[in-house]
Amino acid sequence: MKEETIDKNKRHFVVDAVIKKENKYFMIDRQDFPFGWACVSGHIEKNETPEEALKREIKEEVNLDVTSAKLISEEFLPEETCHYGITGHVHFTFEVKVTGKEMDNKNEVKFHGWFDKEELKTLDLQPEWDFLLRKLNIL
Repeated sequence: MKEETIDKNKRHFVVDAVIKKENKYFMIDRQDFPFGWACVSGHIEKNETPEEALKREIKEEVNLDVTSAKLISEEFLPEETCHYGITGHVHFTFEVKVTGKEMDNKNEVKFHGWFDKEELKTLDLQPEWDFLLRKLNIL
């Protein structure tokens, strides 16, 4: 896990994939904590770049291949806790284009779907995703 310690507090680094096609956004309903709907995301491994982690996470979670990725936000969320018990995460959020047929990794994803902006408002979003989607003017 890529992490750093600041003032005796650990923080993790994660990547996020905002995948959009025909005015709809690709979202997953997480199988494990943190529960709720989110964009594909995951921790950056110790020796990975954010771009490498992004490709790996998208492939692992939903079996899609990245064709392009553009960094659109870098944000520290001090209150976000992960399943490793660490509170505080630096998010590298990318706008991503993908190819392939979606297939859920049932160990990580309950369901997936494509949602327009109005439909996104009805989902039980993870708190950090509610924040990030609002920051990006998607919600």
